Amino acid sequence: MEFLIADAPADAARIYEAMVRQKTRRYLDTRGVDGFDRPGYRGYYRVMTDRFLSSGGVQLSALLLDGAPIATQWAVITPDRFYSLMPAFEVGPSARHSPGLLHLEETIAWCVRERIAILDLGVGDELYKLRIANARLPLFRGEYAATLAGRAYLAALAARHKLSAGPLGEAWRPITRRAFGGRGRNFSVAARVSTAMDRFVVTAQHPAQPAYFAKRAAYPVNALERPRS
Repeated sequence: MEFLIADAPADAARIYEAMVRQKTRRYLDTRGVDGFDRPGYRGYYRVMTDRFLSSGGVQLSALLLDGAPIATQWAVITPDRFYSLMPAFEVGPSARHSPGLLHLEETIAWCVRERIAILDLGVGDELYKLRIANARLPLFRGEYAATLAGRAYLAALAARHKLSAGPLGEAWRPITRRAFGGRGRNFSVAARVSTAMDRFVVTAQHPAQPAYFAKRAAYPVNALERPRS
């Protein structure tokens, strides 16, 4: 196996295409809809890669097995922080060996060598993050509507969040899972609605108090980070 950080344009293009393909497969398997189809997503990652890969602000890396990428990562790097924004892995025989975790271990070692203080694993409470991370950074998500349709959508989201966070939340979550058929492809109804409504809502996340999003709906989400020991 080989851990490769793309420097040459050919390597960057190969890893980028593998990352998009692997992540698309993951989106479809877990949500039933391609997350890259959200407005601006493909363009954002492509433009950021073209502009900042050569300067080191964006990093494309891969774990290679016999020359083929079995795990990939798209990340943003600042002087003291490494943002792992788009990790992905290949579905197939190699998946049972946890190539994503192996890739993450190589990333941690690289950050230590480069004296990067924080490896930010991004939003979400996936099990591998809970096992690896030793710190949590609270984030607040703020959304405001750009259209009337967006206002109606945010009102529905706010009601759902309030209900889920309240005393009825434990009873509410199983009901919604059954209503939408659980996770996977049957969950695509909710995912498609969310993707379609992205064009009507402006979203921001910030490690601050909800007051940062004055007059906007704000509620906590989770991000995990791993300071350098």
